Amino acid sequence: MNRILASLSPLMLCAAVTAQCFETNFGTQIGLGDDTLLAAQAIGFNFPMGGVNHTHIIPNTNGVAFLHTAATGALGTTATGYSTSAATMATNLRGAAGGAPRLAAYWRDLNLTAPNTGAVWANNSVANRFVITWRNAVHFGQTSPVFTVQMQIFDTGEVRYFYSGTTANTALGVTVGVSKGGGIADPGASDLSAGLVGTSVSPIAYQIFTALNTFDLQNKTTAFAPNAGLGYDVAVTPCVPAQNVNYGTGCPNVSATAYENFPANTIDMSNTSVRLTPTGTGYLFTPGTGTNYTHTVAGLALGDDANGTLALPVPFNYPGGTTSTLTICSNGYIWMQAPNTLADFSPTNAEMFSNAARLMPMWCDGVPDGVTNVANVFAEVDALNNKAYVSWLNIPIFGGVGGTMNVQCELDLTSGAVEYRYGAISCGNTCIIGWAPGTGASVVDAGSIDFSARLAGGFQSTSPEQRALALTTATAPVIGSAVTFTTNQIPATGLSFYLVSAGQYNPGLDLGIVGAPGCNAYIQLPEILSSLQIGTPSATSSYTIPNDPFFIGVSIYSQAVAVDPAANAFGFITSNGVASTLNAF
Repeated sequence: MNRILASLSPLMLCAAVTAQCFETNFGTQIGLGDDTLLAAQAIGFNFPMGGVNHTHIIPNTNGVAFLHTAATGALGTTATGYSTSAATMATNLRGAAGGAPRLAAYWRDLNLTAPNTGAVWANNSVANRFVITWRNAVHFGQTSPVFTVQMQIFDTGEVRYFYSGTTANTALGVTVGVSKGGGIADPGASDLSAGLVGTSVSPIAYQIFTALNTFDLQNKTTAFAPNAGLGYDVAVTPCVPAQNVNYGTGCPNVSATAYENFPANTIDMSNTSVRLTPTGTGYLFTPGTGTNYTHTVAGLALGDDANGTLALPVPFNYPGGTTSTLTICSNGYIWMQAPNTLADFSPTNAEMFSNAARLMPMWCDGVPDGVTNVANVFAEVDALNNKAYVSWLNIPIFGGVGGTMNVQCELDLTSGAVEYRYGAISCGNTCIIGWAPGTGASVVDAGSIDFSARLAGGFQSTSPEQRALALTTATAPVIGSAVTFTTNQIPATGLSFYLVSAGQYNPGLDLGIVGAPGCNAYIQLPEILSSLQIGTPSATSSYTIPNDPFFIGVSIYSQAVAVDPAANAFGFITSNGVASTLNAF
């Protein structure tokens, strides 16, 4: 199918005109890595700041760049500096006597890694404008969120910053602003999102985000324009590029692995419990009912990133295997296949699926020391009741990010049931809970499950696995261009439909009421565009977006549906939804 999207009527859509702000031509890659000061870049014009014309800009990988009147010269202190302290970051932005001016797009300890295609890019090919882009950055020590920050400077002295929608300050001390440098007096921080017009009389203006997850400049342009008072007027305006965002999950999505991802400071399992009941093909997850066991033996005395073992009096059966020895990691999980010397401290989905089977009561980077509030890991067999217990008590989280592990895992050696029991827990870094049968036993990632919301009704991990119907696109919905969507995992019937709507259900509308439990409708009917697709396991549909300013800022929603009489009584399965924001860039 290749159709013009002309059926989108003004009665069905509300257009929001947005000026172009994000430069999609990044230019040339100039570096990547951690704490790296990069080579000076010729701006291509005189950039005025503080009464001086600057011809070169020197970026680093930590989201800040320094101005200079030549390709070389002193920058002053803090060329790659960062801190969780607001006072220190204000000092860094002010600079020291003789120090260069600095433009802090998103100054923090960032990491730009090749696996993320992360890098710093520079573009001086646009007249009267120079662009630096920090593409696919992460905070150091974290794997998500992955975000992009862009700086644009103009020959008028104006500075603009753009932030992708995934930008989040999951680390303290993120600093955004501009500064003449040279130890300039500190006028105090501002709330940039509120704007700053006609009041600034100092060539420094900034905001420091002192609380986690409070960054509020995503999908916006923050512009610093020189004013008559020798300061800067700050204006924040929407800046949403053409983009596609997946939401929801397709069905059926059957995985032998069940887990929940928790970004930093979001784990919500305190004072709850989770029971894993074996079903023969996996585990049924429901609320736990047991009570904590009090250990009668000394702790394992594990250090950072260390493993200990517990021999079992009888083999313990788990989905896909059996073990007579538990390998217990200080980082909050139990390897089911011994011996295992890997003390995996970085909870990621990729590592979860590519390593051996493990129970994950609270997988995060813990540091037991046997001293702090008796922080230790305990392991013991209760021979009378034929159970084994592993407990992580008062375990601090590595790196001084805050948080504590207080969790116990009970293994019933008779029934094979497992129970996680949580005390007061928190984690200043990423964390995963759940169960993974390991390499080869599980390849389908059904996505993160909200344990606290789903436990009451129960959910399962099971084999054989089945991948859900999935809808994807790699084409940005830019007006005047063709957009192609691909439906994947189409069943053997080879019949599917691609649907487009002006409205969405998010979260989805449960189709269990029509005989398709686990499937959801993510778009509202009636559809404004549809296409019959024939083919398996994949099929594509395309449409062309008219080159008409009316469509700038319009949102449309897509979903695929496939015929599968064997899947459920309804006879259909559904994909995830895709929300598309149309724009000119």
